[in-house]
Amino acid sequence: MKNAYFTFAIAIATLSNPISSYAGDPKYVGDVVGRALGKTTLEGHVGLWAGDTVLEMDGGSMVYTTLNSFKTAGKNNRYYGAKANGATNRYAVLKQATDQKGYGATYTLFAQYLVGGAAFGWKYDTKKRAWILVSKQLPGKFRCDTLVNFAYKYGGVGYIRSMTEEQKIDWISSKEYYSRTSGYTNNWAGQSITPNTLYNSLPTTRN
Repeated sequence: MKNAYFTFAIAIATLSNPISSYAGDPKYVGDVVGRALGKTTLEGHVGLWAGDTVLEMDGGSMVYTTLNSFKTAGKNNRYYGAKANGATNRYAVLKQATDQKGYGATYTLFAQYLVGGAAFGWKYDTKKRAWILVSKQLPGKFRCDTLVNFAYKYGGVGYIRSMTEEQKIDWISSKEYYSRTSGYTNNWAGQSITPNTLYNSLPTTRN
């Protein structure tokens, strides 16, 4: 029983304390930087290196912050380092995130994302008493880890952690709705994502 408890304790410590074996600071655009999140070590926090700043979901929106501010934000935070898939610049990964910033992306607490940009849908015209086809630019919704995962998928590298994606009907009002692309974790499919699991899923050495 004692040995079993010791093994369990080591497993929890490994989960909550990701370690990058190859970098303290990011080297390439698109690198994923990570840190602990205050006193809560199981979730963590991640962002994308933009070349001179970190692009991250912070509070209610997507912002650029200095690397030093990313490392030291909040209390009891510990910087993990930088990880990535491959050693080349991944500008396509970063572009997917910056495009979403341009659409005014907002924050979600859930392990999911809603893609922003031009969306098509239907709106009820009370004068014509008919539904008409409409389009509108809508903001996306992301959490820090789902933003990074989304950017890697659409940047051509592929998901870091598996997620399910489908079209979702987004009702703006009772008389207006749009078809939106939504990504989420499907527990029935064995999918799970937190900032720490995403960070730990990246290779420990550059390839």
